Amino acid sequence: MSHLEPAYTKAVMHPLTSTATILEQSRLGVKLVLQKEPNMLEAADLFGHIGLESQLSRLQNQFATSDPNVLCMAAFATYVLPITALATAAFLLENRVLELPFRSLAIATAQHGTPHGTASVYIQGATFYCLATDAAAQMYGAKILEQHSQLQSKFSEQIQNHFTPIIQNLTQRSSLNTRTIWAIIADSIITSVLRIGTTQGWHPDDTERIAKALVSSAPLLGRSSVMKLEPHGQTALFLERGACCLRYRTNNNEKCLTCPLESRDKRIAKILTSFERNPQPVRA
Repeated sequence: MSHLEPAYTKAVMHPLTSTATILEQSRLGVKLVLQKEPNMLEAADLFGHIGLESQLSRLQNQFATSDPNVLCMAAFATYVLPITALATAAFLLENRVLELPFRSLAIATAQHGTPHGTASVYIQGATFYCLATDAAAQMYGAKILEQHSQLQSKFSEQIQNHFTPIIQNLTQRSSLNTRTIWAIIADSIITSVLRIGTTQGWHPDDTERIAKALVSSAPLLGRSSVMKLEPHGQTALFLERGACCLRYRTNNNEKCLTCPLESRDKRIAKILTSFERNPQPVRA
């Protein structure tokens, strides 16, 4: 092995399986000393000027476009879901709010031979907020709060503190506006809640309420929401996106199932057609 990196807490996100596995593997405070993976990207490097330019150059070849808006959005989309999924799962499943230090956090995207979309999150010297009644209150890095409402406030605070410098860099490199990028983050949080609700067997009404509550304050408050449909009398929840990911402007050339650029009637028709092929009680 080459030199060892400082201790990181590692969590693995598998988008197509239970987000509960994130907590099973992170354990919020257990540190792993490991060799830095070749595909590990530190947040400060990825969204610093040089790191971002490197990512945009790579994506330009991948997506056959030089549009800075599309490239910046693609770079951000790779990063945002693993972070919000980890933070959302920690809060909803264990009543803990991870601190998200911008300069000591990294992601590692999937390597060859791993499930598509798999990503690992590393947090150096992880600390977190929890209630005094939590067994984890005695763990290294625990910061005690008195009320659950304070946890939700801390969740919003950590999301805002972490993503604000990233957004500032993206808006300097493109013509994307801050409202659009915050909407992408809100979309990602709602997606995480819908997945957790599915795997935990929550009632759709509870899932919808929790999802809306987590994006109910600025800067997340906006157009992102939850769409409730009842095909064949079965309640199904879908993400109502607050912003377009712009992937349709790459060589993919197709709009997402819930793309906000489509009329609401067309989105509903596409969703119901998809639901007929693959019915699930809650979908992102």
